[in-house]
Amino acid sequence: DAMRKAPEVVRGATSQDVWSLQYADEELRGDAAFLLELVRRQGQALRYATDELRSDREVVLTAISCDVAARQFVAQELWSDREFVLQTIRHHGTSLATISEALRRDREVVLAAVCRDVWELEFAAEELWCDREFVEGVISRHSHALRFAPESVRHHRDFVIAVVAQHGSAMAYMTEELWRDREVVLFVVAKDGRLLQQAAHELQRDREVALTAVAQNGWALRHVAPELRADPEVVLAAACQDGWALQFVPPVLWRSSSFVRAAVTQHGWALQFAPEEVRKDREVALLTVARHGLALAYVTEELRSDREVVLAAVRQDGRALRAAAPELRGDREVAMAAVSQDGAALQHVCSKLRSDRELVLQAVAQDGWALRHAPEELRRDREVMMAAVKQQQFASERADREATAVAVGDTWSNAEIRITDREMALLSVRRYGRALRYASEELRQEREVVLAAVRQDKTAVVFASEELRNDPEVIAAGLAGPLGSVTLNADRPKASAAELAAMCLERGSPAPAPTP
Repeated sequence: DAMRKAPEVVRGATSQDVWSLQYADEELRGDAAFLLELVRRQGQALRYATDELRSDREVVLTAISCDVAARQFVAQELWSDREFVLQTIRHHGTSLATISEALRRDREVVLAAVCRDVWELEFAAEELWCDREFVEGVISRHSHALRFAPESVRHHRDFVIAVVAQHGSAMAYMTEELWRDREVVLFVVAKDGRLLQQAAHELQRDREVALTAVAQNGWALRHVAPELRADPEVVLAAACQDGWALQFVPPVLWRSSSFVRAAVTQHGWALQFAPEEVRKDREVALLTVARHGLALAYVTEELRSDREVVLAAVRQDGRALRAAAPELRGDREVAMAAVSQDGAALQHVCSKLRSDRELVLQAVAQDGWALRHAPEELRRDREVMMAAVKQQQFASERADREATAVAVGDTWSNAEIRITDREMALLSVRRYGRALRYASEELRQEREVVLAAVRQDKTAVVFASEELRNDPEVIAAGLAGPLGSVTLNADRPKASAAELAAMCLERGSPAPAPTP
């Protein structure tokens, strides 16, 4: 008994196992100063405090601050203490489920809990929903608060409209009765047309409601009543917002020439949703591909062999050549029209015609990257290569310096050839220093070429010959030169000690010791 009363003994025992406090003398467990010392270290020591101390605000708050789980040992009367409850809610996230019924009706207490977790509204008193200030406070903080409102509140039209105006996602918690209310549904679909799906069937047949919904989201057309999906005005309003809505159009509407013209003028690719009798109409095809060349893929096979239709398509978008019949992909006039519009269309030209030097020159003059689709003998043609590099420089200079570097580098990378022409090498490395990697061995040994590359991008030094990588003038140019826009590749040649020193000097770090 003497040991159970000794503070030192109890303190030592509880430091090993807090549950041993239950065997301490009751007088010691009722000592406020001693217990405060224990709960500062182990909050759950509160479990074995006397009833008086489990009602002591200071002791309890200290215990909870140390261990939130100590809340379960708080005397019930404290959960009716407004000041204590507010403090534990704000600082420790106490749930409304543990507090008294009276405090669940307290606006400030409930709002404090809801600020931490909206699900606490589940325990709020129903009468609070009649308090306008409370409702405004809750709704302003959480879009999902409406789900916890009583049925009587969720039936109130003006209230729901006010909530939805602030938080559109609250529409998910409207009552079935409100989904039959025309005014409410009109307001809701104006914010999210897809919610027409939840409206009453009679409202899905309402033309004004349908027009409002599809104007906000074209895909709402799938939830419109069948008779309205055959209404040209409703359908075109949906297509204007999202052309993919045309997939929900019934076949009967495609028989209207005025509708077809309006639809394909807005979205040429919408032709894929039209029935075959529309897709095989030559006049419709010409009208469509003249505005949307890629729509050639959706006309019938017969029309993809029609020279006039294909020419109209590739003049609008060269990439349409890939949908043309094989014999037209080998037609020189058609191919020339395609690559003039988009050089990359060269990849869709028949292999025999890709050996046409004039055609390839036209393609790379429009898009330097088209060089990758040329046959090997033309990829080595000086005039063709120069045209490709110059086009990439011109196109990229309209954007920025980094784009220029990437474009010139990619031209050589995609061509999969070495630069053997000195003029071409200088032209390339002055724009993109690291293009030196694509230069021939002889050009990597030429001082002027290497210096031009290093002055544009100091990291290009790794592609120079070993002799020039250790050349003092080249190293000095590297130290003074800029760091290019493209980072070092993992496959770069091993740098010399001089290069590593130069790079380290630029970064402000000591040079590493040379590897044996």
